[in-house]
This record gives sequence, structure tokens and C-alpha cells, in this order.
Amino acid sequence: MKGRLERFFAACGQCVTLCRGEKQIALRASVQPQTSGGEDPTAATPLGAVDERRWVYIGPGNTALFRHDLVESGGERYRVLSATPVYLGETVLYWHGLLRLEREAAG
Repeated sequence: MKGRLERFFAACGQCVTLCRGEKQIALRASVQPQTSGGEDPTAATPLGAVDERRWVYIGPGNTALFRHDLVESGGERYRVLSATPVYLGETVLYWHGLLRLEREAAG
């Protein structure tokens, strides 16, 4: 199973840079919009409308993902809101993360 996932990331993953402080790690992972079930992804705030879309990160098990890391992909920077390892037995198969655009995460 782990070998299949590694081949999937190598063949179908996007070029991603994981930024943790000064450290940058180039890898292949998937960053896709989270589906919202057709709801409007904006919310009204006292400062105007805010885009509440989230993105889902699925990345290789050998590169940990942590809350507050930055993920760069497709010309965008995303802040990691949550990160969870997904296991098969004792082995981390992949990392699942929920991301938000960095320019919005600062607010």
C-alpha cells in the first residue's frame, strides 16, 4: 500500500514546497479545494467579505506536516490549519492537512 501511494505522488502529485521556519522541503503532494456542498464560501465580517474556502493536503508519509507550516503550490501560499498522520499498522501512509490561503490566515 505504501509503495502504491509513493508511486501515486511521484506520478500524479503536484510540485509543493513545505516551509517550516527557514527550512524548505520540495516534494510531490496533492493540494485540492475542499468541497463545500454548494454553499457560498464567503462570510461577511466587519471588515468585508472573507473567503472561507479551505484546501485539502494529501502528502507522503515520510514528510511530516505540522500546524502553522506553510505550503506553497501553484503560485499560492497556504497555512496549515490542522495536520493528521494516517496510519496502516505502525506505518504513516500519508499526511492529511486542512489549509487556508496565507493572506487570509493572517487575519
